[in-house]
Amino acid sequence: MPRVKQVTSKVYDVPRRPFEKERLDQELKLIGEFGLRNKKEVWRVKYTLAHIRKVARELLTLEERDPKRLFEGNALLRRLVRNGVLSEDKMKLDYVLGLRVEDFLERRLQTQVFKLGLAKSIHHARVLIRQKHIRVRRQIVNVPSFLVRLDSQKHIDFGLNSPFGGGRPGRVKRRNLKKGDSGDAGSEDEETRGVVGPYPFSADFHPFVIGLHGGGIKFLMEDGLVDFLLSRWSLFSAPNSDFFRRRLYEQIPKEVVDFAKKVKFEEMRKIPECYTERVDCPPELSRFFNDCSCFTILEEPCTIQPKKYVIKGVKPKKAYEISRFVEFLQPLCAEHGISRIVDVGCGIGHLLRAFNTNGFNFKLVGVECNKEFVETGRQISDDIEFVNVFLSEETAEEDVNRIFGEEGQERTAIVSLHGCGDLQPFLLKLFTRLSGTKHPLLATVACCYHKMTPESFPMNSELKISLPSCALRLACEQRLRRLEEYTPEDHEKQGFALIVKGIVECFYERIGADVSSKPRGFCRNLGENLSEVFDSILKRNEVPEGEIGEWHRVFNEIVDEHRDSLDFVQHYVIMQLALQGPLESLILSDRLRYLQKNGCCRSQLIPLFDSDLSPRNMAIIAEKSDL
Repeated sequence: MPRVKQVTSKVYDVPRRPFEKERLDQELKLIGEFGLRNKKEVWRVKYTLAHIRKVARELLTLEERDPKRLFEGNALLRRLVRNGVLSEDKMKLDYVLGLRVEDFLERRLQTQVFKLGLAKSIHHARVLIRQKHIRVRRQIVNVPSFLVRLDSQKHIDFGLNSPFGGGRPGRVKRRNLKKGDSGDAGSEDEETRGVVGPYPFSADFHPFVIGLHGGGIKFLMEDGLVDFLLSRWSLFSAPNSDFFRRRLYEQIPKEVVDFAKKVKFEEMRKIPECYTERVDCPPELSRFFNDCSCFTILEEPCTIQPKKYVIKGVKPKKAYEISRFVEFLQPLCAEHGISRIVDVGCGIGHLLRAFNTNGFNFKLVGVECNKEFVETGRQISDDIEFVNVFLSEETAEEDVNRIFGEEGQERTAIVSLHGCGDLQPFLLKLFTRLSGTKHPLLATVACCYHKMTPESFPMNSELKISLPSCALRLACEQRLRRLEEYTPEDHEKQGFALIVKGIVECFYERIGADVSSKPRGFCRNLGENLSEVFDSILKRNEVPEGEIGEWHRVFNEIVDEHRDSLDFVQHYVIMQLALQGPLESLILSDRLRYLQKNGCCRSQLIPLFDSDLSPRNMAIIAEKSDL
């Protein structure tokens, strides 16, 4: 039977010159940037663009009042605006001739999924779409080249039946949950460790595991995080109290400042969408928020809302952290045959006491530098061996050996919950030196990065960057999403507090007054408006009557000098908080890379806590084989 030739419409043109270097380089760049499958996808867009330009050129040859030009021209422009290819302020046929291939590729569903932060990379976005995890409005779309209309852009989300959108867990996760319930998770193949989680969790506690095996840390460390932070250095290289004194707002592009002022506090129910979903959002600002979302490895535990944990004498937040930490580690300790637990920075021993629950009976050792805490802990608990010593690189070797020596038969787990400053880097270095036979497990959660010494960051010699103290302080701030809970009054209050702090510092510098020796609260709680602030300054400094006029003139001069930037202060704070994730990710990924390079390949970052309750929620879990 003869073959029947199928008649299909033409969708792309093959280039006339197949080996043109400039065109080949451009096509390869587009394929990499937008995650395209092959060059046919580029040719298809070029063919569409050529057809649109041809129509525009033909219409431009007609008179401006020609009915055909008015009807077909307006229809073409409306369609391009609706698809987001052309902005509303460029609704002229002349602008159609200036359209580029990139303008159409930006509107692909694959690109939008990546820019909205639903995928970790442009290639991951394609996988999610092809596997039917993405919906536009109520419709599942599995075509990466689907052009997203402007009014549909804010309705892109995970499908309701997708595991990422609250649907039924996937096959691998169900299998591992089943293994966890049967207590058989320890038999999992080594190849799966660090991918879906090697630990036996209960059904309501299954954190998302970020392992070094998956390449996520490599992506952050080698593919742009450092370059991104260096390009935004001005946002975190100075304390925000210098906002006026050093004119930090002048380092932000004027179009971004002018746009941000239009966004009202009432609109900040979703950040950064309150900026990026506006039609007039500058591309640079949209790209900034998108990059902040991409360059972070901070996650949330894949759990339902936590139940209320109660520990006698412990505040609810700490009780929650202790309970989740212990709930995660007890099965892991059983897997490694742990019989002894050393808690560094133990306080009065709340965490250690929680370990000996659910039928476990560990030998407990608490290391604490505060002598009063040690004495209180000894009065409360007879079963905990407290050691009063400050552990650091300068600690005497005999003190370290007394705690972590190789004598005895106990297999020891080293734990630390929210150890300040240099403690986590010290424990990582110590763990790499210890034998895996006696010390197979380390679990630590850090905090207070701004208290670190320069020797603690970077730990990896390949990382050629150092962060100022204000950047380290920003890294241990709350997450950006916490601002979504703020009322307009809260935003106004936070912004005004920074205005007062910045104006007052500017003022004291201008008049030559040294307030560094004053009490900590000397420049705080000055009033609810600038008039009250100035009155408080006069009162606290006991200014003579004859000098009040000069002080008032200088104060008003400073306010008038920066008046146009007052409305931008809170938006500047939001832009700074957007960098919290990338900054903390850089610190944590540096520590994971250090462990990997020093023989601890089974090292992972695991989100243990809800960041709304405990912002420092990422635990470093390092395991060693019996060597």
